[in-house]
Amino acid sequence: MESETRTILGVDPGITVTGWAVVAGNANQYRLVDSGCIRPRREGFMGDRLHDIFRGISELCRNFAPREIALEESFCGKNVKTALTIGQARAAVFLAGAEAGVPVFEYPARVVKQAITGHGQAAKRQVGYMAQHLLGLREPLQPEDVSDAAAIALCHLLRQGSTARILEAAR
Repeated sequence: MESETRTILGVDPGITVTGWAVVAGNANQYRLVDSGCIRPRREGFMGDRLHDIFRGISELCRNFAPREIALEESFCGKNVKTALTIGQARAAVFLAGAEAGVPVFEYPARVVKQAITGHGQAAKRQVGYMAQHLLGLREPLQPEDVSDAAAIALCHLLRQGSTARILEAAR
């Protein structure tokens, strides 16, 4: 049984660049609908920058009507300030999704890498290459934030598809 085509908005949140990619497909076929970056203003208050991200994601939800948003899960790296800032950008994505009525799903970086490359420790370059390959693109997605967003959207489609296949087999 072929699963239905779904539109997923993958987001790689950041306070200077938030990459996004709209991917349509199912667990077996995928295509890139559109992609790009939200670049919040560099000056001003943090609230203004977060509002830029919120508005950008809200506009993407209106324009592409994604069924779901896929987002990389937070991790606490060595730089706590960076982790907190990314957490704030993620919050803007969650709020935009909630306002648009679009559920947000989170995936740890290791799960995204495993889904896309088959190896949870894959390098960013490998993930970008596989996202390009899976989407049938001639050139890699640039910048890296966009490539990461596409990989996150693909991970969501792949993970949801495997769950659907497991549930179907149990029937």
